[in-house]
Amino acid sequence: MDSPAHLLNLPRELRDRIYGYLDHRIDFNWDRDCIIAPRGTEGDVQLVEPVPIRLENCPLAHVFRIHPRIYHEYQEMYETGLTALIDPSLHTLGPPRFQPLRNSTARSNAVLIRIRHVSLFLTIHAQTTSSSLDWEDQLGLLRALKSKAPQLLTLRVAVRQQYHLSSGPTVSDKNLEKVLFSATERLNAARIIRFLPQMPDAFGDMFMVQRGEGYHVGHGGTYQIDLQYMTPRLLVTAIHPGRSYIMNHGIRKVGVYMYAREPDNCAKRYWVVKEIIARWAMRKYLPDIRRIVSGERADWLTRLPYEMTEWVEKRV
Repeated sequence: MDSPAHLLNLPRELRDRIYGYLDHRIDFNWDRDCIIAPRGTEGDVQLVEPVPIRLENCPLAHVFRIHPRIYHEYQEMYETGLTALIDPSLHTLGPPRFQPLRNSTARSNAVLIRIRHVSLFLTIHAQTTSSSLDWEDQLGLLRALKSKAPQLLTLRVAVRQQYHLSSGPTVSDKNLEKVLFSATERLNAARIIRFLPQMPDAFGDMFMVQRGEGYHVGHGGTYQIDLQYMTPRLLVTAIHPGRSYIMNHGIRKVGVYMYAREPDNCAKRYWVVKEIIARWAMRKYLPDIRRIVSGERADWLTRLPYEMTEWVEKRV
């Protein structure tokens, strides 16, 4: 007579795959132990706001009580795989809605100690530079995270910055290529002009193993021209034959950086462009864009929200 089916009768590889489905999501606010950041020349200080953290794959407590062997295997798997998402805008994102648990500083610190992998999304002001206090605050967050999560294996950072244009937040179609620096130009001028604020080469014992930077371009509005005054008059959602229009583009500068303690074992954690596009989507172009620009250019523009423009990437 066959013995009854049991999880422990399966090969370890299959058990690990099953364990991978036995997790849940937990949200909490990290108060950073009320860290203070210096401001100004007179020594004034400002309290740092709590940081929303989402634990993507927390183990289920009741699984640990099934069997001693399962306890050790389950613990071993999650000891090296606990992953967190840190994003100051988590409070405003759509489903799944951010629902922080009530937690104390001691409990937050206990969780951070167990985290092994972090993905951090930062959105910075258009005029933020390497010497800005705003950027120093962001680096302070990274340093605080590293100190509270000493067992981190990988730290992934994505930075998004609106392209600073003297004419406004968008650029006309005829000037789009003029304001985008090619990848070659940016590489040649990297030591003189920073594309984005400077990221450190390392955080403690974690070294940068991936760096990618480029533009993300999307539809910035289509305006009908008032022929009497020759000025943009109306934002439209559909294009009509025989009328004059101006089409604008929105531009964001994007950078992705990954730090790892063990560079030889981190390949599966590298950033991929589609992650950034999914997280920071740009507006799509109108379906009848060909009524404004030629077919070949319309095809190119239509692709821009789904890819990075003049992207430069380097991996260890």
